[in-house]
Amino acid sequence: MVYGCGNSCVKFLFFLVNLCICIFGALIFGFSLWANLDKNFGSHLADFVRKVDGADHRHIDEISKYQASLWILVAVGALLFCVGLLGCCGAACESPILLGLFFFIVMVLTAIEVGATIFAMSNREKFIESIQKVLQSSSNTPEMRRNLMPIQDLFNCCGATSLTKHLYISDGLCTAAQENLVDLSFFP
Repeated sequence: MVYGCGNSCVKFLFFLVNLCICIFGALIFGFSLWANLDKNFGSHLADFVRKVDGADHRHIDEISKYQASLWILVAVGALLFCVGLLGCCGAACESPILLGLFFFIVMVLTAIEVGATIFAMSNREKFIESIQKVLQSSSNTPEMRRNLMPIQDLFNCCGATSLTKHLYISDGLCTAAQENLVDLSFFP
């Protein structure tokens, strides 16, 4: 049993934060599961893009390609929901077992994040080299160049690299503003 005003406030805040995490995880889980299982989601999304983009329909195909990534959101939502639920129940019941399990899961997730960060930092050169190879090979065919259009639009650039920029211009995949940009890329 928690005694004292300070301890009660900490217990209440811990419960409230974990309740928010639980609700947030449930919302992510529910929306992403609905988006994956609803047969009309892609067409609804395409209609929305048509309304937003107007006559520009090039983003509709790209949206359908990324729908499979919603399964990752299902897993993330389920994980957030479970961790939040463990924290809520552990705080409300003051159960050392539930709080210990909550702490263990949070520590494992933290260790995974730290390990992934260390791995990414130690393999940075290999990662940059592989990105350069992918960017160079992404200009091999006109179809591959068209697949980079959403990224070009996002970063307001023309071409994967400065060496392949002329291919994108000759295919008409760059706007006039993108063609005249000064090349400040990190990759040759």
